[in-house]
Amino acid sequence: MPGPHKTAPSPNNVFTREFSHGEKVVTYSTSSQSQVIIPDLFVSFVAQRPKPNPFYEQVKRETEVDMKMLCHWTEKEYQKHVAADFAYFAALWTTEASLAEFRAVVEWCNWVFDFDDRRQKEIDGEAGLADPKTVFDDGHLKADPLAAHNEVEAMTRIMHAGAPVVLSAEEHPLRYIFQSVWQRIVERSAPGEVALDSTTSTAHLLLGAQRRFIEAMEGFFSGLVGQVNVRHSSETPDIEKYIALRRESIGVYPCLALVEYFQRLDIPDEVFEHPSIKEIERLAADLVLL
Repeated sequence: MPGPHKTAPSPNNVFTREFSHGEKVVTYSTSSQSQVIIPDLFVSFVAQRPKPNPFYEQVKRETEVDMKMLCHWTEKEYQKHVAADFAYFAALWTTEASLAEFRAVVEWCNWVFDFDDRRQKEIDGEAGLADPKTVFDDGHLKADPLAAHNEVEAMTRIMHAGAPVVLSAEEHPLRYIFQSVWQRIVERSAPGEVALDSTTSTAHLLLGAQRRFIEAMEGFFSGLVGQVNVRHSSETPDIEKYIALRRESIGVYPCLALVEYFQRLDIPDEVFEHPSIKEIERLAADLVLL
């Protein structure tokens, strides 16, 4: 709160204290009591100037150029992506992330919006087949539950030990980008517990942020496929079931795991699993989906 600018007595035992920002506190005094009238000094957090990550401009420029090259965007598509400015969205909740960590988060944001919302742009491969540049809201996957399931299965396998490396950015650009993000999460996340990988049946160290990122991404993929299934079902889901799908597909839970990643949080699992924390996470997802 700003300090007082001046205090001056006025007639009839009325004192006015004026602050530098123009607000006034008025005090009425009598021999028996005093009454203080305080103005509304509340300032909304949205009125404050946001402080983006210091690497915002550099990473925005570099990642957008990379996405244009990898995904074969037209100039029109590129300019739309630049205007959307997903890097700025990421910069506002990663203000303390390092350059490498911020770039990983921005690449995930670019990937997730392209994966979820972008219109399909077919690219002919050697066999003349269209590359599944996946789109669940506007592209071909929204109309093909089996293809949607296969695509999210391919993405999910990237996060598990023993998964084949996606060597061809030309053949599977979005898988290639997601794999790059995942590799950096693996390199930098804080230690957790030893778990058993279901795909390889070998014990390996799943670090805390890694494990929660996997869980969040699997929920995200499940929500996307669930929405595709709803479109092709003869039954209309009730509001609670549909909101449950949207909580997963809205993409908030992976963002929370990414916060753990770049903040390098070393917090016991029981804290993350506490019902109060889970409720806060659910409310965060609800605020975004609404």
